Amino acid sequence: MGIPRDNIVIWPKNGIEFYYPRSLLDSVYGNGPEITIVNDVVSRNGISYSKAELAEKIASGLSPDTELDPELQRSLLEPIAKAIGLRD
Repeated sequence: MGIPRDNIVIWPKNGIEFYYPRSLLDSVYGNGPEITIVNDVVSRNGISYSKAELAEKIASGLSPDTELDPELQRSLLEPIAKAIGLRD
């Protein structure tokens, strides 16, 4: 479709929610196993939120000090930084 192959990211897990910062997921759901996603609902430890609700909670907790998922950094953020000239 005209998009260079190098600009396409195929995630090992299906859902950006799996790549949210672990510390923020823990603050929303409590410590526990990996989240589960069924349709539009993200759950863990008996707590469920829609994807939109969870995105708001995660976004409001982000700070410059938030540790990001290594796969998110490697597969998405580093290529973007390189493409806009922030990294060689």
